[in-house]
Amino acid sequence: MLINVLDKSIFNLISAGEVVENPASVVKEIVENALDAGASAVIISVKGGGIEEIEIADNGSGIPKDDLLKTILPHATSKISVASDLDAIKTLGFRGEALASIAAVSDFSLVSRHADSHLSYKLSLDNGAPKISETSGDVGTRVTVNNLFFNVPARYKFLKKPVYEEGYVTALVKKFVLTRPFVAFTYYLNGKLALKSDGTGLTNALSTVYKIENSNFLSVYREENGVKLSGYIAVPAFTKSTREGQIISVNGRIVEDLSVSSSVQNAFADRLMTRTFPIFVLEITLNENSVDVNVHPNKKQVKFENARSVLSLAYGAVQEALNEYEEKLKKELFGNSEEKPFKVISGDPASQLGTPNDDLSADDKMTVFGLSDTVTLADRGVGFKNLRFDFAKEDVPMSFEKFPDYFTRQMETGNVTAEPQRPSNDVSNATYKTIGQAFATYLFVECGDELYIIDQHAAHERLLFDELVAHADANTAETQPLLLPVEYPVGAEFSQKLTDAEREFVRLGFVLRIENDSVTFLGVPTAATGIDFGAFLTKLEKDLEGGLLLSGILRDKLARAACRAAIKGGDALTPLQAAQITTNFISKGIPLQCPHGRPVFVKFAKLDLEKLFKRVL
Repeated sequence: MLINVLDKSIFNLISAGEVVENPASVVKEIVENALDAGASAVIISVKGGGIEEIEIADNGSGIPKDDLLKTILPHATSKISVASDLDAIKTLGFRGEALASIAAVSDFSLVSRHADSHLSYKLSLDNGAPKISETSGDVGTRVTVNNLFFNVPARYKFLKKPVYEEGYVTALVKKFVLTRPFVAFTYYLNGKLALKSDGTGLTNALSTVYKIENSNFLSVYREENGVKLSGYIAVPAFTKSTREGQIISVNGRIVEDLSVSSSVQNAFADRLMTRTFPIFVLEITLNENSVDVNVHPNKKQVKFENARSVLSLAYGAVQEALNEYEEKLKKELFGNSEEKPFKVISGDPASQLGTPNDDLSADDKMTVFGLSDTVTLADRGVGFKNLRFDFAKEDVPMSFEKFPDYFTRQMETGNVTAEPQRPSNDVSNATYKTIGQAFATYLFVECGDELYIIDQHAAHERLLFDELVAHADANTAETQPLLLPVEYPVGAEFSQKLTDAEREFVRLGFVLRIENDSVTFLGVPTAATGIDFGAFLTKLEKDLEGGLLLSGILRDKLARAACRAAIKGGDALTPLQAAQITTNFISKGIPLQCPHGRPVFVKFAKLDLEKLFKRVL
C-alpha cells in the first residue's frame, strides 16, 4: 500500500473535523481570537442557527495587512513561537488551526483594520484562492462565515435543526458574558437583539444571563497556595435540572470540569433536592505553569498540576459562603442573643393558646407527636441500642443510644410515658404565636409582621439528621458487627487510598481489613446497615479520585434514617401539640432545608397579604 502525502485542501478538511464541530464551535474560536486581540466589545450575529451565517465583529487591535494571508494557513499563530511557550500559555488560542479550518468548510471572509493603519483590508476566498482588497471599517476585525459545511456533506448531515444549533450558540454566548464580564457583548439572532451585556462587571452579567435578583447570589472567594477561586453561587432555592447553569473558567478560559462541578455539588450537599444542580460562575486563577490547556482538541478541558488542592479550594470556598449565608438567614429569623424575632421562650405553649397548664386533656398529655404514649429503647446485639417510635404499627429503628429530645420528652432506658414538660408560665416576652396546623402537615406561626408556614416533617427530619451527623462528627457513631465478613477485590492503587483513609473509616463506624488486592468489611455504621458494598466501593473510588472527603459518604443513609423517624406530613395535631412542637422547633433553630434539599418554611410579610387583598395598592 502506497503512502500518500495529502494535499493541504484535504488535511485542512480533516483538521476542520476536529476543530469545527458545529456553529457554536465556530463562534467560540472567533470570539476567543477577538478576546486575545484585546477587544472590549464584541458583536455576534447568527442566522439560520449559524449554518446560514455567522458574523462576529470586535474592536480589538486588528490584523496588519501583511499578516492577513497567514490567518488561513494551518498552524499559523501570533500566540506562540517556541516550544517552551506551551509550558505557560496565556492566551485562549495558540494552535493556529481555527481560521484555516473554518475557511476550509465555509464561504469565509475577513475584514480587519490594524490599530496602526488608516485603511481596512478584506480577505476573501475565490474557489479557495485568497484575495485581498481595500475596504472601509473601524479598528478591529469582522469575520463572516456563510454556508457552513457546504462542501462536506458527511458533516453537514449531522448538524441539528437550526433552532437547536441556535440554542448551543446562545448558551456559549452566555458563558462568554459571564466569564468575560468586562467585555460588552451584543448578540443578534436572525436579525433581532437576543442578549446584550454592558461589560461593567460580573454582577450585571449575572442579572443579564440568569434573570435572578443579585441578592440571590453569594460571593465566593478563597486563595490558597497560589490558587485563587472567585465568583458567585446562587442560593439553594435557585437550581437547574442540568449542569447548564454551571460556568467554570480557568485563567479566563471556559472549561468543562466534572470534578470541580462535583466538588461544588458536594459543598451544597443536602441543601439541594435530588436531581437538581446548583447555579454558579467560578473563576480559577493560577500560574500558567500549573495547568495544561493543551489536552483537548477543542480546549474544553484542562489538567491541573495539583487537582486535589483545586478541588479542596472549591469545596471549602463554596461551603464557607453557604454557611455564612445560612447564619445570616438564621439571625434574621431567630435574631441574636439580645433581640430575637423568634424569641426562645421558657413558658408553656399552652399559655399561647390561653389554656391553663392544669387543664391539659388526656390526649394532649399522651404525646406531643400525636402518635404513641411510649418510647422504647431496646438492646440490640452487643452494646447496641435502638430507639423505636410506635408509629402506624411500624417500628422505626434509629442508631444512637440517646435520641434528641426535640419535643421536651424525658427518655430513660426502658418504657416511659412521654408528657410535655411544664416550665414556668412566664410567656410575657413571647414574640411569636402558633396559629395552628393546616392539612395536617403545615404549622402556621405569626411573628410580628410576618407569617411563617413550617413543614412539620421537613423541620423535624432536619433536626434529627443534624443530631445524627453530630454523633458521627463527634466519633460516637455506633458499629454493627457483620455476622459474616464481606470481602471485595480492589486494585493496588485503590487499596492504598483505602489504607490512607483507614482512620476516617474507623471514626465513622466501619471495621475493615485492607490488603493489597482486597478489602474485607467486618462491621459497618449502624446507620448504614444493609449497605450495597459493591456499589459503595465503586462510588467511593470515584469520589476519592475527585478529592471528596470520606465523611460525606453516609449522608444519604443518615437522611433516610431521619426521614423514617420524623413526624410525618398528615399527622394531625391538637392546637396544644402544634404549639409545643413549634416551641421546640424554634428553640433548636428551624433549619432552612431538610436533608433532601426541600425548604422547611416559607415566609410571608403582612404587606404581602395586604397587597393580595388589595388593602394596599
